[in-house]
Amino acid sequence: MDKSVHLVTLEKLKTALSSFDMSFGVSNKLFRLAIVSEILDTTCLFEQLLESWKQRLPFGEGPDADVDFDYWKDMSIWSELQSNAQQNVCIDNYPLDMGNGLSSEDLRGKRRKTYAKNLKTALKSARYADSANVVEFAKLLGENNSGMMTFGNMVFSATHSLHSVLGKIQDFLNNPPEELFQSYYEQQKDRFSDEINLALQKTKDIMRESITEKRKINRLKGMFDGIVDALRESDFLNDLKKAYTHYDVEDYRDDNNCHELSDDIVLERLVLEDLLTDDMQLDRKRIAKHIYEHRKTMSRETIASFYIYAEVIPEIKRLLNVLKEYDTKNDAKDEKHESTIIEAIHEQTAILKEIAARPTVQINVKSGAQAQISEQGIINHYPQLPNK
Repeated sequence: MDKSVHLVTLEKLKTALSSFDMSFGVSNKLFRLAIVSEILDTTCLFEQLLESWKQRLPFGEGPDADVDFDYWKDMSIWSELQSNAQQNVCIDNYPLDMGNGLSSEDLRGKRRKTYAKNLKTALKSARYADSANVVEFAKLLGENNSGMMTFGNMVFSATHSLHSVLGKIQDFLNNPPEELFQSYYEQQKDRFSDEINLALQKTKDIMRESITEKRKINRLKGMFDGIVDALRESDFLNDLKKAYTHYDVEDYRDDNNCHELSDDIVLERLVLEDLLTDDMQLDRKRIAKHIYEHRKTMSRETIASFYIYAEVIPEIKRLLNVLKEYDTKNDAKDEKHESTIIEAIHEQTAILKEIAARPTVQINVKSGAQAQISEQGIINHYPQLPNK
């Protein structure tokens, strides 16, 4: 996994002067001022991070995942940088042997003779518009006799500013404001909207399939089991289970007459029921705190498994109830239809018995037309069976 920009910045800054020994006076001061600027820029970077997290708590990603603020806020971490910055050794401070019997002390006025001229030329070649002010600033640094220690102290002071904001971030992460947890649940859920919508779409596809209601029920049940299994395997509930003892497990079995269930399943039920409020709604604040506390150890897939469970399982249950109600109505219609057929058969049987018990009537058939009329009269005695 790639390091966050925040961690890379801290690591580079910490070792910025690790190979620094001595340099020329002006460049030495400029370099230390550059280090001060780097520290102050880094401080601003982390101040921005803190303001961002005050609006929305982090998800355990980016700098929240790889920056150990408790480590970086320790001033001893920065001791090497501060020590190197405060060294007071510089070539300007002692004479150099020229190898010909002369030293830099004999030519002190000659050493920086062309510095300003060459700097001005370099700035002009780069088409830098404010070259005059830069040249004057360089001259000021060259004429400053306060020594390297002053600029080293600037590094020390700037480091304390960075240390302060890193400490504030650590304190904030340890004790975030309660009101931020109210929205943290929804902010986390938004991360998994694609996965949730995909699962919901699958339930719709099942309902639209040209299969019997019974098969739709079976497919939804299979999907239900898959989501429950995914939540169980994700270990999302593991730490929450630790709040219960084996006495709680036994009480649950006795109260719900489910002695055949394993300890793990009972614990899962206890946790999931405990995540509901008195009005049977998800306790979103408690869930948000649980996710926040374990955000660095829970994978994205682990958290997603809970949100898919929380958002999709209620919809599957609703659809199962719809299908079961529809199936029950059809069964009732079938029973009514079967009853009607039985009643019709009984009625037909009674009519046949009645006809059989009547005296024999001698009918003289004189023509085919009269025979047809007589036959139709008997048929009318039989009620029509209802169409199924």
